[in-house]
Amino acid sequence: MKDALVSVIVPVFNRLELTERCLVTLAASTAVPHEILVVDNASTDGTAEYLAALQRGLEALADPAVARPGGRPSPWVRSVPVAFRVIRNPVNRGFVEACNEAAAQATGRYLCFLNNDTEPQPRWLEEMVSVIERDPTVGAVGAKLVFPNGAIQEAGGIIFSDGGAIHFCRGLGRSEPAACYRREVDYCSGAALLVPRALFAEVGGFDMRYAPAYYEDTDLCFAIRQKGYKVMYQPHAEVVHHEGGTAGRDPAQGYKAHQVTNSGKFRAKWRGVLESRHAPRGPRLTPGEVHRVPGKRILWVDPHLPMHDRAAGSRRLWEILSLLVEAGHHVTFVPTHMVVDGGSRRYLRELQALGVETYAMDPAGGWPPPGASLQPMQVAAGVMQSGAFDLAVGSFHYAALPLIQAARKVAPGLPVIADSVDVHFVRERREAELAGDDALRGQAEETRRAELEAYRSADAVIVVSDEDGAHLRDHLPGKRILTIPNVYDPVEAVPGFGERKDLLFVGFFQHKPNLDAVRWLHAEILPRLREAVPGARIHVVGSNPPREVSAMACADFIVHGFVRDLAPMLREARVSIAPLRYGAGMKGKVVEALAWGLPCVTTPIGAEGMDLVDGEEVLIARDAASFAAQVARVHGDESLWNTLSQRGREVVRSRYSRQAVRAALDTLVTQFARSAPPAGGA
Repeated sequence: MKDALVSVIVPVFNRLELTERCLVTLAASTAVPHEILVVDNASTDGTAEYLAALQRGLEALADPAVARPGGRPSPWVRSVPVAFRVIRNPVNRGFVEACNEAAAQATGRYLCFLNNDTEPQPRWLEEMVSVIERDPTVGAVGAKLVFPNGAIQEAGGIIFSDGGAIHFCRGLGRSEPAACYRREVDYCSGAALLVPRALFAEVGGFDMRYAPAYYEDTDLCFAIRQKGYKVMYQPHAEVVHHEGGTAGRDPAQGYKAHQVTNSGKFRAKWRGVLESRHAPRGPRLTPGEVHRVPGKRILWVDPHLPMHDRAAGSRRLWEILSLLVEAGHHVTFVPTHMVVDGGSRRYLRELQALGVETYAMDPAGGWPPPGASLQPMQVAAGVMQSGAFDLAVGSFHYAALPLIQAARKVAPGLPVIADSVDVHFVRERREAELAGDDALRGQAEETRRAELEAYRSADAVIVVSDEDGAHLRDHLPGKRILTIPNVYDPVEAVPGFGERKDLLFVGFFQHKPNLDAVRWLHAEILPRLREAVPGARIHVVGSNPPREVSAMACADFIVHGFVRDLAPMLREARVSIAPLRYGAGMKGKVVEALAWGLPCVTTPIGAEGMDLVDGEEVLIARDAASFAAQVARVHGDESLWNTLSQRGREVVRSRYSRQAVRAALDTLVTQFARSAPPAGGA
């Protein structure tokens, strides 16, 4: 039998119908190894008999042959707890004492306190555990509590200097963007709260001064924060809460009356913290109250959600946003292609789980509300107007310029930076010259005018390489230009020369230079490789391969299309090939190969902007014949292969690692973000 990772503690007093519904939904929605401890506070409505029968049925489920307890299917068959224990009290000891009593008998690494008037939704506990397991500085995790009608009851709690509290986003739709990203909060309700068992014991459990109930969960979160841990809200853990189902709703009588008296006890105990760290209640919440982070408030606008496993530019954006969150900044993200679908919803959830407040339209998820018609810059303008941001960034000139124009109207003084991603007109000029096409030359000139207009309007421009910066300085004298490259950490332990075979090409096919590279590879380089490296196969990987590329597939030219996890192929290939004939910016496929210790053969365009030493860190070829020859050279020379593998990783470590890019981002924020937010708030 597995050990319990989580001990789920459910105190109950009467309301059998709520308890039964809670336990049944718990069984249907929980895959984490868990034990359940139900504390029956002297119920008189048949609860004791129900729990005893359920306990007998669950014990029978230890026999694999028992699949239909009581002659009917049971949700418990799908999720049998490691243990199910009932603690029967002779009198009603209240929530606080019941929880402490159960915690003393629990065996799990974590305690999850769960009201009996709740209905946990699928993966609720997995999502809570994921937050606390990934970050050792987290000391408590709370769920998104929703009313039975789907409206938000609580998306984390905010405490004011007088000890008063509000539930953030109460009454809004469950998909409200402000309630859908992981963030640090003042407290989360004990209706669904996860805490490490050892930490719960260290702070002394729930403080008995709050018995029988109310403010004990807020007090616990403050005690955990006093120990140096964070209290986190996890929006992807949803729990339906029939508020007041057990304790009632009238603050003048019953258990609910303790909410008023315990508020005073809480205020007296934590007066110093409340006065030094919490603001008085005002007419509007300030950004500091909503976002308990030490850093700046940054708005980032990009055409798309960062599909980090599909394109190098998206990978760079994902890593930048991640580094900003890690540095303690609050990041709000608005994609100009706002509507998500089945193919992009995963990336929305991943961004929210990262801790980024994301405004993307999800028709299936319920935002915006039915009938609302929102445009991307309308949304961006709205959050700028109300969000008191310190810095805004727009990716690509065609997203940056509308952002700049909106900011100048609704948020005067807000610094706005344009992230070029790559210098488009340089890439288009090169394409035109390669094709000898006057129409493409004209298009490149139109792009140049549009791109430079955006960059002139911005307070500064980000480029991915110093070479891109050099292209722009000729056109933008005096403009502040900063380099923030692609981000990859080197992989330390990689298979050696003898454990690898074959060649690997990676490229997002909606990016035209990659399509041209594959055409050149197949038509001119492949015939030469068949002679130079007999038996070697080329693996072509990339999202959205057109029919033309799929038709190239044969025994030694294998077209895989999109591969979600590229790591096995990066570990198994002997040589990475990047036969790019035009482009601009930094080539993510080259950096990624070097990070994995995979020697790369590329062109001068492929190596552009990286200051790579030919023959020591990469191999560079200028035509099809020399390209095939360089591939054959490294494919057959173990000593050269080892040199390229080692030095390539050293380049990545010193220039493109998360640590190196974090320093560049720190410089960006220090130089351009406002030193203090304007008065007012969100």
